Amino acid sequence: KLDAQMAQIEIMKKETEKEEEASETILQSFLKEELFDNQINWNKYKIQELCDLMTGGTPSKSVKTYWEKGNINWLASGDINKEIISDVGGKITEEGMNHSNTKMIPINSILIALNGQGKTRGTVAVLKVESTCNQSLVAFIPKDTKKLDHMFLFYYLKASYQKLRNVTGDNERSGLSMRILNNYEIIIPEIGIQREILKKIEVFNIQQKIIQQNISQKLSAISLLPSSLLNEVFGKYEIPEVK
Repeated sequence: KLDAQMAQIEIMKKETEKEEEASETILQSFLKEELFDNQINWNKYKIQELCDLMTGGTPSKSVKTYWEKGNINWLASGDINKEIISDVGGKITEEGMNHSNTKMIPINSILIALNGQGKTRGTVAVLKVESTCNQSLVAFIPKDTKKLDHMFLFYYLKASYQKLRNVTGDNERSGLSMRILNNYEIIIPEIGIQREILKKIEVFNIQQKIIQQNISQKLSAISLLPSSLLNEVFGKYEIPEVK
């Protein structure tokens, strides 16, 4: 009887995890519809026409003064998964920055991972605090904010995730590069339409956040069921003290 109940809990967990995956799929479908399916009278550009691209570097790990007591933000590839980066754990010193290829990236830059295992390559994020980065990340810095909204670029590249990966082939050794990204073409509307689309995305995101919070709460509740069940079955029995 206990095995049957445990099995049922596992089924509930898997079904809820599927709901979580479906939530992300719905977001991608929504972005595709808004950003790619209605490109009437939109203009085609290469990224280099709209943005300055900047990458970074890694100070030598063998020189302690490049890292110890550092107060300059330094991003590694894993930070890209935060999507909205407002807090950076990695720090380097001014000496470390001066002795490497890394540079300070401005707020509202869009970051993309050039490589990385698993799902990292092609993942994008918005930088909300000044930071430097390693050589595995590239920052897109819009040249004219009256022509390109940085958040529109973020969602456009987020929705282009698989297309960007396909540019170099979808295997672990392949990687994006500054040359590929500079010549990558995007099709965008004028700034007024960009902002109208961003308002729709914002509303959609609020709705998605509520759904994801409900799913998260459901998963948390399910995770407590096994111990609750075991306590119900065995808690009423007094275990004799071993002497």
